[in-house]
Amino acid sequence: MARTTAPSLPGLRRAAALAFAAASVLAPTPPAAAEGLVEAWHAALRADPDLAVSRAARAAGAARGNQAATLWQPQVSVSALGGIGRSESAIDGARFGAPGFGTAEGASFRTSVDGGSGRIALQARQPLWSGELTARGRQLGLAGEAAEHAWRAAGQTAMLRVATQWLEVSLAMRALEVATRQQAAVDRALAEATDRWRIGDAPVVGTHEARARAEAVRAQAIAARAELALREAAFADLTGRPVGTLRPGAVSAAPEDPAPGTLQHWLDAAADGNADVRALDVAVRVARAEADVHARGAQASVDLVASASRERIGGSGDFGPASSAATQGLVGVQISVPLWTGGQREARREEALRLAERADAELDRARRRVALEVRAAWLGLETGAQRIAALEQSRIASAARLQTTRTGLEVGDRTTLDVLNAENDSAQAELALAQARIARLIDGLRLAALAGTLDEAGLARVDARLGAQR
Repeated sequence: MARTTAPSLPGLRRAAALAFAAASVLAPTPPAAAEGLVEAWHAALRADPDLAVSRAARAAGAARGNQAATLWQPQVSVSALGGIGRSESAIDGARFGAPGFGTAEGASFRTSVDGGSGRIALQARQPLWSGELTARGRQLGLAGEAAEHAWRAAGQTAMLRVATQWLEVSLAMRALEVATRQQAAVDRALAEATDRWRIGDAPVVGTHEARARAEAVRAQAIAARAELALREAAFADLTGRPVGTLRPGAVSAAPEDPAPGTLQHWLDAAADGNADVRALDVAVRVARAEADVHARGAQASVDLVASASRERIGGSGDFGPASSAATQGLVGVQISVPLWTGGQREARREEALRLAERADAELDRARRRVALEVRAAWLGLETGAQRIAALEQSRIASAARLQTTRTGLEVGDRTTLDVLNAENDSAQAELALAQARIARLIDGLRLAALAGTLDEAGLARVDARLGAQR
């Protein structure tokens, strides 16, 4: 039978010292000064790349809205042309008359000029009536409105993302705290089991069980530390602030608020106020307006036009040196009636109608998705308080079980493995309770975002639920 050698006292001391050092390294060290969730949101407004993209899209939408007002403004252009040209003219059968020469019938005139040529023209156009411009202006105005709704949707999504990541950092901190405390408790159990085995008060199996559990818990603590580092790095990327500057506390054990309002209330609020749904609703009207633009393009348009031009060419011709100059001016009303474009306009209108059908289907899909998400978030709030209450009782019972198990170990009624299992169950109960509290806070934020009512006041209320761990 193999004989197991007990570790020496110096070895135990070195192991205890290493365990204490590891616990010190893994323990979170909050910074001296940190800010809250509202400040994190303000930082994200400046640093979030998704918001930067949405901000640029909003500016482009505003520019489209401005284009609608310019469609009916007068358009003025000037053109100049210079080069080398040739001009020929021939008139036969003309009547010629001049003072002192009488009148001649059947006269002919020939001119030709080769040389430098130039032309300058000024043109102005003022639309008076155009079905196509009317439809185009309506479409551009709707496009600007859609961009504004899309910006609001991006803001709600970004605010929810900031708050969610903030709470995920809080949960990761709590998980690391629980793992660190559990590791210290398991290390104490290992030391006690080893001492009892050395004096012959307990079998060696208890030492092996404690050592195996200690290594497993140490691995959990390392994983929790890595998870916290990743969460903090993601949050730092989102806000553009150094890691640790914006650091949340743990969710307090204050009584949970009841779910605000009925499910139907939130379904109606989301149907009317959800920014994504409103943006898609306007997108449907934009697509239909595009089809209307191509339909009205077949109608006549009326413009007030004015033009002035002067053209000159000079040089040599077939009959010697010559030059020619002409000046023209015009003010009037122009009527344009498109007759045939080869079917291009009809094809574009057909495409726009099909795109409008797709936009309508996307709107219906978004409404269904939002309604389902509202139900999930509201049910999370409705049942979350009861779940948290049950988990709180589970935590209390687990803590009581741990205490009695430790006492049982001291009197010989329980084994080291019983204590380790009780330690693990107590830690898991604490972590499950923290997860449930975080999940309920996120459900409340998500419900407000789905209804389009998430704001800084809501962020401040969530921040108030976090303990002063900063």
